[in-house]
Amino acid sequence: MKKFKIAIPSPCTQNWKEMRPGANGRFCLQCEKEVIDFRAYGDQELIAWLGKPHKKICGHFRADQLDVFNREEPVVRNRYMKARLFMISLLAFLTTKDVAAKAWSETDRPTYMSSDRFKKENQSSAEIVCKDTTTIVRGVIIDQQKNPLPGVQIFVKNRKMTFATDSRGCFFLSLPLNGPSHEETLRISYIGFKTIERKIKLGGQATDLVIVLNEDDRVLLGEVVVAYPKRSLFYKITHPFRKCSK
Repeated sequence: MKKFKIAIPSPCTQNWKEMRPGANGRFCLQCEKEVIDFRAYGDQELIAWLGKPHKKICGHFRADQLDVFNREEPVVRNRYMKARLFMISLLAFLTTKDVAAKAWSETDRPTYMSSDRFKKENQSSAEIVCKDTTTIVRGVIIDQQKNPLPGVQIFVKNRKMTFATDSRGCFFLSLPLNGPSHEETLRISYIGFKTIERKIKLGGQATDLVIVLNEDDRVLLGEVVVAYPKRSLFYKITHPFRKCSK
């Protein structure tokens, strides 16, 4: 479980390859400080190393390491709230079931529409509207090692719309054709990688893209700031008693 976030607020401008090799990484002559190479560290190794008290340190990280530690964790809801919601849902279900049963008994046998007729009257018209008014842009965003990148921000500049890739690095954009132009510019940004812009043509057919991002060493190299989350009031009150019970 992550207990802190890693940030490099002031990336180093020096070239990593030009630094002098050291025991734990390299030595920056400009700052006269050792820069620790964390790129081979796993998550647990980083937690163990950065969890200890240290003076100011400089480090070199992989982009995915920063992403893992800075990704927002889902909020865990209170279990009592879940129980309340379940009881409310159950009560609503039983009430609706009784009303529906009564209504069914008081009405004649319902009429059915065949699936072929439903598709003909609904699906075909939807397909025509979608084809005439929108353009589908889909694809995947990967790094230089062909690893998928989740959570990449995709900003459609002319329309002020923002999308993000899923856990597989894939994205799916449905863009209206009634925009200011038939050409759009996608601004693609991701922590630890160079931001790029990609122009696309809008037409009636779907556009498939494979976009490769290059790492930005300036973002991954610099003085490390470890931020710990604030403890809740409940934790502060109960923490001394937890120690006594151990």
